[in-house]
Amino acid sequence: MLFKNQDWTCNLKLKPPQGRAVLIEGLPGIASTARIAVDYLINQLNAKEVATFTSQAMPNTVYVDSEGHLEEPSIKLYYAKLSKPKQKTKQEQKTKQANKRFQHVYLLTGDTQPITEVSCHAFCDLVCKVAKHLNVKEIITLGGIGLNTMPSKPKVYAASVDDFKESFKQQGVKTNMYGKVGPIVGVAGLLPIKAFKHGIKSACLLGETYNHPLFLGVKTSIKLLTILIKRYALPINIKSLQRESKNMEKEFQAIIQEPVEQEREESLKQATYIG
Repeated sequence: MLFKNQDWTCNLKLKPPQGRAVLIEGLPGIASTARIAVDYLINQLNAKEVATFTSQAMPNTVYVDSEGHLEEPSIKLYYAKLSKPKQKTKQEQKTKQANKRFQHVYLLTGDTQPITEVSCHAFCDLVCKVAKHLNVKEIITLGGIGLNTMPSKPKVYAASVDDFKESFKQQGVKTNMYGKVGPIVGVAGLLPIKAFKHGIKSACLLGETYNHPLFLGVKTSIKLLTILIKRYALPINIKSLQRESKNMEKEFQAIIQEPVEQEREESLKQATYIG
């Protein structure tokens, strides 16, 4: 089925399944926290690609794969059916959400974000239109809050148009985002507003991370994943990502330390003794 507006086209290759669905967005952003989280969900849930969003508003950039082939940047939607647990989880019992459990999850990710303000608005409108067609009841966007230092225990904040953000307190999310972050640029901030206008509950989850061009915020991605696992009873294991996070932090420390050591060695070579 084809969905279109003035800037974007979505080719949906899935008949809407019966049952409630949640859509989780994770496009590139600060420290790639959102994309890492959603890519991990796609892998762990064995999610299948069901739609592609295309537009001439995409960047005029192409990628070269491992075999030397050229690829356009893309934004894709993936789908996975959530298995029904044999018994109610403690979280469901606590929040009384057992009768409102989600049967399906859609995962939105890609190589880029819309590059202009107009195309971003058009993209978010089209995502909401597709989401309504797929019986999506909640849309969650993910992103990072860039800090000048690396947080040892990243905090996650929720924001929404209405009081929907308050429901995330049960997963340990803070809702006092005012003063912690400036304007939210891109899909992570705009999509929840568009979703609200389309009658879909939505919130933006932003996790603290280190704002460095070479840094990958895997630890923050794990924090975001932990919240999503608890809220939506996602059957995934994050142990492998936790191990990877520790290794990547060590590698990053080595990368940023190398220029400092080189500068120190150069200064020692140039130093002369007078006395």
